[in-house]
Amino acid sequence: MPSAFPAGNQISNLPQAQVIHYDSNFRDGLHAETPFVACAEPLELPLNSGNKYEIFQYQPLAADTNQVAEGDPGSSETISVIDATMTIGEYGDYLNFSSIAVLTAIDNTIENVARELGYQV
Repeated sequence: MPSAFPAGNQISNLPQAQVIHYDSNFRDGLHAETPFVACAEPLELPLNSGNKYEIFQYQPLAADTNQVAEGDPGSSETISVIDATMTIGEYGDYLNFSSIAVLTAIDNTIENVARELGYQV
């Protein structure tokens, strides 16, 4: 059963927990594989590595629409990087029942509602 009192020490007063974990693996660009992109990619934030997770991806280059003179390579492209930072958070919920509600319900209320809380996550 959850405590009626919130935690006294939280991430807001622990500066050593408010750091960013930088993922050194760049995400693949979509390019011609757009139909095969997964809807979500699971990422694991290692323990004791802060409360933020940052990922990187190269910005796709624009299409080449201008010709260059023969033998002249033209000007250099400039590459840029897209980054996204995700901040983790804590989610929690609970339900409580009177003893008479549990003893008189025609289903296994606590087990069924626990499953519903699982779907809520």
